[in-house]
Amino acid sequence: MEIEQSVPPTPSESRKRLMHIPLAFGLVGAGGKPVAYDAVEDGVIHIRKRRHLVRFTGVAERPAVSLNRGFSAPITLSVEQRADDQFFLAGHDSDSFARWQAFNTLLTDALIATFRQVLGGTEPVFTARLAELAGKIAVDETLEPAADSHCVTVRGIHLSAGIFTRRLVDRIGDFDTDFSQAEDTDYLLRTFESGPNYVMPDTVGLYYRRHPGNMTREPDIPRREFMRALHKSMKRRRADPSLCAIDKIFEVKDLADWRFM
Repeated sequence: MEIEQSVPPTPSESRKRLMHIPLAFGLVGAGGKPVAYDAVEDGVIHIRKRRHLVRFTGVAERPAVSLNRGFSAPITLSVEQRADDQFFLAGHDSDSFARWQAFNTLLTDALIATFRQVLGGTEPVFTARLAELAGKIAVDETLEPAADSHCVTVRGIHLSAGIFTRRLVDRIGDFDTDFSQAEDTDYLLRTFESGPNYVMPDTVGLYYRRHPGNMTREPDIPRREFMRALHKSMKRRRADPSLCAIDKIFEVKDLADWRFM
């Protein structure tokens, strides 16, 4: 396995020193079981040079390589890895961060591919394999589900699942940093006030997992900031009648679903 590190220059330092990167890793075999190997002690590769080569011996089967386990190093990781291995790690890796990293890579690649489909004038479609994987992860009870777990499907637009053209982003502007929360809601409101053309496919684009550690779990602050976003939207539309009304962004039939959200 060949590893290369790159440290981009900064305005104050055109030539950056190479870093010491402790890269925790594992070899994952069938069923998610660890594969034994010889070469590295304690499951951590200490990278200090620009290029680092690791040769494994004593490996009985072809494994999937799980890298930067436990977020051992604050780095941006780019891995030349087969999609089959990424799907396998996203569904079976015992390390939660590496599992998330594999799934995040698959989703990012899918979003880029979907964006290219939109640019080409075709209907955006996520692969069934990716949707099935997302569904399995969403119902995986080993991922520390909350005691009051509840599931609801909401058809709407979320920043994490949306694809926005550069022209639209330039027109809407930056996030309003005056918000402590709900800045994404404010951004969406400003977006739809501008009357953009949009498509809402029926495929699930985002799984949002609620758990006791969520920032939005404390009700008072999210509710206050959400109401502030709505109030700002009302003031903008009163001051400028040319702005569009906000409707049908979310389609929720049961009021209890809003309480859940």
